[in-house]
Amino acid sequence: MKRHAMGSLWMLAWVISGPATAQPQLVRDLEPGTEASQSLPFDLVSVGRQVFFLNSSLGRGTELWTSDGSSQGSQLLRDLTPDGGSLSTVSPTALGDRLVFLLPDHELGQEIWVSDGTPEGTQPLADLCPGSCWGASLILGEAGGRVFFESLEPEIGPR
Repeated sequence: MKRHAMGSLWMLAWVISGPATAQPQLVRDLEPGTEASQSLPFDLVSVGRQVFFLNSSLGRGTELWTSDGSSQGSQLLRDLTPDGGSLSTVSPTALGDRLVFLLPDHELGQEIWVSDGTPEGTQPLADLCPGSCWGASLILGEAGGRVFFESLEPEIGPR
């Protein structure tokens, strides 16, 4: 039986359904093929009937995942750090039936991204600051179907 590192998959990949005496079941191994998983799911956000989460792992960096609680419904949406690095601020926030989050990108700078739970539907919301500047530095929250964010760029605003 494959051993899992303490604290690695327990946060998301195990689901308990039914009575309190039910045994947890593994939904999906986020790092198949390794003897002891080194994945660390964090920043779980519930959106409709799915949960979005970030997964940090040795050698692969930070990834955006989604799950509906089943193995087939758990998938990698985007590798957020193709160079294997880590992210300090992503600020994942539910906005209606989508997730919004910050993503630093070499070409776009740091912008607000949106995901509908599919790899194809995970893309920049807008290029608020054309070029490699930071259009958004922090997502403050959501209210009334709008995202409130902080920007350090003085040129951000209606165009």
